[in-house]
Amino acid sequence: MDHSYSQSNSNKKREVTSTLQALCRQEESAYKISGNYLTSTEDAKVSRRRGKCRAAMVTWFITVVDYLEFERETVAIALNFLDRFLETPQGKVCLTTTPRQFKMAGMTCLYTAIKAHEPEAIEPDLVVELSGNLCSVEDIEAMERTILAALDWRVNPPTALAFCRQLLGIVPKGVVSRKDCAALLELAQVQTELAVSDPRLITTPPSLLALASIFNALESSSKHSNTETLDDLSQLFFVALAGRTLDMDDVFDVQDVLDDIIRQHNQPKNSSNSKRASHEEQDKAVTEEDATSEHDEDEEEVVTVASPTTPAKEMALAMAAAAAADTAAATKKSNVKTRPLPKVVSPCRPTPCCGRPGTAEAA
Repeated sequence: MDHSYSQSNSNKKREVTSTLQALCRQEESAYKISGNYLTSTEDAKVSRRRGKCRAAMVTWFITVVDYLEFERETVAIALNFLDRFLETPQGKVCLTTTPRQFKMAGMTCLYTAIKAHEPEAIEPDLVVELSGNLCSVEDIEAMERTILAALDWRVNPPTALAFCRQLLGIVPKGVVSRKDCAALLELAQVQTELAVSDPRLITTPPSLLALASIFNALESSSKHSNTETLDDLSQLFFVALAGRTLDMDDVFDVQDVLDDIIRQHNQPKNSSNSKRASHEEQDKAVTEEDATSEHDEDEEEVVTVASPTTPAKEMALAMAAAAAADTAAATKKSNVKTRPLPKVVSPCRPTPCCGRPGTAEAA
């Protein structure tokens, strides 16, 4: 009996390791985001406006996904589509024309991600309605064809959460219990969901983001934050990710960014409001020039708050998780009152090799 259990456990570990290495190959090839279109221009004002457009699009993605009760992971998939597309020749056209093109590309990426990765696909006319009739059904369908062609129909990107699931799945029970692994996954998931909106992490490989999220979660736990456990797990994870070149210093750098994101997310609203005035003053200096530059229509105001004194990680992560849950619940409750139930159609996948994130895709 013990021998059978040990053999089964060994087979599972080899299977997970094989999946992880396949995901590493994906993120280093077809799904690699090699450039950051937010910083690819020397014009600081253009870079800033692009950042505002992307931040507004992330907020819209999250609102729509929560309203339709889909997975937040779909937001990460849609952003992978968008960020990769905007680095292609076809996508760069959207960066240099009107804000409408940028927004339409973003909406279409979410529409396609839902079609490929959710159990139910939505009709394009629902996307038009949710966008406030910014474009037509024909516009969405034409943009989808353009995006899929530019991405070579690669619509199954590995996500940070997919790596988290696989990595925590190979942790021995003697090191971290299954119950504790489930709790660590929840804390890691909160961080991966918050990370999608931060432009500093656009080119960060999902595997690296996953490692940073897991180690942050481990360090927030009094039970698993000891040096011996962290060293054992770091060796285990690095062996499992043999298909990817990793440096622990890179993990630490991403952990620092995640800590900053969590602090900003937990910043009290009144503190955010107190910072708005100073940011508006800074904006006034470039208002006239912005009026004639790219992406000057219907821009969303994005306020960056200063980071307070670093709180304990455990409290910060707990607050972030609670805030994310409250926001999702409030969004669903509000939308149900004001909007009819969305229409859905049978799943329509754009390519036979599409699957849930975390599955190996044929090359």
